[in-house]
Amino acid sequence: YVDATELRTTNFAHLGSVLAPRAAATFSAGSIDGRAVLGGPVNASNGFEFHNFLFTGSVQLPVAGRPPVILYTFTVTNTGALPLQNVTVTDPMVTVNGGPITLGVGQSDTTTFTAEYFPTDAEIAAGTLTNTATASGTAATGDVVTSSSTHVLTFPGAGGGSSGAPGSGGSGPVVADPEPGVTFSVTGPVLRVTSSTSAVISGTVSGANRIAITSGANARFLPGRATSQNVRSTDAAFRVRVTNLVRGRNIIRVQGTSPTGEAATCTLTIIRR
Repeated sequence: YVDATELRTTNFAHLGSVLAPRAAATFSAGSIDGRAVLGGPVNASNGFEFHNFLFTGSVQLPVAGRPPVILYTFTVTNTGALPLQNVTVTDPMVTVNGGPITLGVGQSDTTTFTAEYFPTDAEIAAGTLTNTATASGTAATGDVVTSSSTHVLTFPGAGGGSSGAPGSGGSGPVVADPEPGVTFSVTGPVLRVTSSTSAVISGTVSGANRIAITSGANARFLPGRATSQNVRSTDAAFRVRVTNLVRGRNIIRVQGTSPTGEAATCTLTIIRR
């Protein structure tokens, strides 16, 4: 929580390390299961505990001389009234791994279809890379249905961000509707799939001094659960918690405004199974 000045939790288990170098904290019951770095006084009550669990995973570091790679993931959803068989994803730019699969009515798949692409120096220098993939499947009637989606990636340093259609796949930063002076980048996938009625998605914003949720009635910033908050003009992290998720797509839009009035909107999509 890089910008938080105060943390308050009650009966909450934080399953991971907490970095809040500016914040004082009031914890009642619960625990932090990881390292904890806090910048102010800490008041713990009702049995709250710090569990110094060490990191046991692994971190893959860049290897000198290895070419840059774009890792694509493809989400396919059956929005029709009949089950679909022989569902595949084709992409003229990459070789898609995985499939075919069967999708019931309303079902989504986010893990089967993947691909990787090694951009050329010329493509990186151009600033953007556009890729269109097509999903197809066969209904019980024998009809073949298809749907295409386009993902536009802007390389950091060349174009100052990136953009993409929600659900079109892709990894790395994703940006929508940028204007001069404000850029967004989503730190995780722009599309989240969950079976829960609530979810949290994180992002960063730069060049803005205020951000606000403009779409998503049940979306709130964490901490504080407000619909708008001030941010630093340098890179700042934000988290959005969405409750009462409906089945299917849930669209959340976060708008940032720069000190000189320019605005940009970041679109987040959560699918509840």
